[in-house]
Amino acid sequence: MSNQQPALTLYVYKGSCTIAAHSLLAHIGVPYKIVILQNGPGGNSTNSRIQAADGSLTYEDFLKINPKGYVPVLTIGEGSAREVLTELPAILTYGALLAPDLNLLGTGVLGRARVAEWLAWASGTIHTLGFAGFWRPGRFADDSNPTTMKDIQNRAEKTIVGAFAQIEEKLKGCEWAVGDALTVVDFNLYVYWTWWITERPDGEVAAQHPNYARLVAKLGNPESLTLEATITYHTPQKRRIAIFIEKAAKSLVDRAAQSWVSMGYPPVPTAHR
Repeated sequence: MSNQQPALTLYVYKGSCTIAAHSLLAHIGVPYKIVILQNGPGGNSTNSRIQAADGSLTYEDFLKINPKGYVPVLTIGEGSAREVLTELPAILTYGALLAPDLNLLGTGVLGRARVAEWLAWASGTIHTLGFAGFWRPGRFADDSNPTTMKDIQNRAEKTIVGAFAQIEEKLKGCEWAVGDALTVVDFNLYVYWTWWITERPDGEVAAQHPNYARLVAKLGNPESLTLEATITYHTPQKRRIAIFIEKAAKSLVDRAAQSWVSMGYPPVPTAHR
């Protein structure tokens, strides 16, 4: 039986939660390929109908890979032996298991359980009930009445605000989300920070959440973290918003940043203030 690492291909959508998966793969140092996705013809705030940015993959082709129709997607192996892994918690878990010595899933029985607890809450509450409801309210009701959509967004915003308050409290006196070392949870939390700061005045989120801000600043330092100069969000306005990160990375000359530039994105600044 061969111990050779199977070929990995990560399908990413710029500014989405795939930032966490991309950062993790860069951090552990395994070879991988990237397929960049973008909104396709007929896409809307409910269904982006994503396709490959270079035209090599249509929305219908993507559905054959992931019938769910969204990212992240990681394919493992090639041809008839290819496996398809979806959902961010699963992909983060798989990536962490490729580098067991780094203990990115936590240490000890309780530590590993805490990582699972964080990932479940992040996916089910912060991401789905929070940001998905805030940016894509049409997914939560057949009624397209503006009042209904606004009610969904208001409820989602309360979920996000409440979640950030809980994160801030959980990080009090802690260097990392779980234990005393970096785990996949920290990569996940970074994504939500970059999303929410685009919806609030510069500095407001950091001022209200100093513990969370400190964690994000630390995540800018490992030579693994992928940052983007701009993000395309899934809002109906399809705005391009500059990332604001309090005390962000001073040095991003690393594998992840180099990979991002090689894919045609703007070079990542050494700091965002």
